[in-house]
Amino acid sequence: MKNFIYSLILIIFFSHCKRTVPNGPQIQFGSENKATGEISLLVSGTGEEGRTLAAGRNILEDVASRRAFEQLLFIGIPNSVNYRLPLTPNMSRTTNENPFLQNFFESKDYRRFIIQISQQGNAERSYNYRKNIRFQVTINGDAFRKYLEQNQVIRKFGY
Repeated sequence: MKNFIYSLILIIFFSHCKRTVPNGPQIQFGSENKATGEISLLVSGTGEEGRTLAAGRNILEDVASRRAFEQLLFIGIPNSVNYRLPLTPNMSRTTNENPFLQNFFESKDYRRFIIQISQQGNAERSYNYRKNIRFQVTINGDAFRKYLEQNQVIRKFGY
């Protein structure tokens, strides 16, 4: 019985040594202004495989803004009125099939549609030696949708 209690204590101790799952979703809906066409998202910028705790704020800002546009294009924004569905519903999440979108992300053209990006809180948490900063990204959704329509990535709605 004594060995059983010791082994139970050890199991509990070792199970709490390392956190492997980050807390909360990486993208959350913030707000949406129908009059101006702006959408605000809370996005986590997390250092990727090659970037450790030395990753700077600008790198994580780029990761967060790209993640916001990928969510808007390929997945959609839950709890949003206009962007609940993805803008490109028939495309897979990869951009290899569409050279326009591949160039859009590689050249970082998505920065033109970001109205504001700001860090939320002062906490810089690290999970598994990866830096994680929470950003609020505000996107001009109407201008982005018109840009995609002009470049024939999506069709106009209702025409």
